[in-house]
Amino acid sequence: MLKVLFITDSLGLPRMMPSKVKGEEVWNSILESELHSLKPNNFKFFKYLKAGLTTSEIKKELETGQILAYEPDVVLLQIGIVDCYPRALKQYELLVISKIPIINKIFRYLIKRFYSKIIKFRNISYVSQTEFKKNLIFIKEKYKDVKILAIPIGPANINFCKKNPLIEKNINIYNSILEEIFGKQYIKNSYHNVDVEKLFLSDNHHLSLYGNQILAANLLKYLKEEF
Repeated sequence: MLKVLFITDSLGLPRMMPSKVKGEEVWNSILESELHSLKPNNFKFFKYLKAGLTTSEIKKELETGQILAYEPDVVLLQIGIVDCYPRALKQYELLVISKIPIINKIFRYLIKRFYSKIIKFRNISYVSQTEFKKNLIFIKEKYKDVKILAIPIGPANINFCKKNPLIEKNINIYNSILEEIFGKQYIKNSYHNVDVEKLFLSDNHHLSLYGNQILAANLLKYLKEEF
C-alpha cells in the first residue's frame, strides 16, 4: 500500500469565502476518492494543508517538525503562489507598520491607491527566486527516497494580471524553477485545456469548483499512468 501525502497551501483547503467550496469538492479530496474507487486497497492518504504555506516553512518543518512523522512513499506538492506573489511590503515592514495605527492607516491608503505602481517599483516576493530554488532542492534531498510530484502554480487570469502587473511573470519564473528541480515529476499538464477565466473564485487566487475538478481530473490522468 502506497502512503500518499498531500502538501498544499490554501489552494487545497475548502473555503466559505468568497464562494463556498466544500471539503469533498477540493481537488485533493476528489483525487483521493477517485483513486480509492479505482484501486481500493492500493493507497493510504495523509494531508498537510496550511493557508499561506511557503517552501521556507516546508523546509523548516522538514528539519524539525511533525511533517517528518508521515513517512510517505509519494508526495503531491502544490506550492509556490505564496512564495512568488509580488508584494508591496516586505514581511518585517508589514509587521512594524501594523503596530503603529496611524502609520498603518496611511500606508494602507497609499498602497491601495498606488498598488500597481508600488508593486512594479518594489518587485519583491516573500521568497526570492534563489531561496525558492534552494528550498526545493532541500525538500527533494530530504525526500530522496520519496517520489515527489510537483504541481505547477496555476495560470493567472485577466483580472489577476490587472490587479498585480508582475504576477504572470513571477508565476512563469517560479514554475520554470519547479520544472528544473523536479524534471519529469513536474506535472506540466495539471492545468491543460482549462478555461483560465473560470479557474478561480472572484479573489482570482483560490480554485473554483471548476478549477478543483479540472485539476483533479488532470492529475488523475497522470497518476493512472504512474501507478
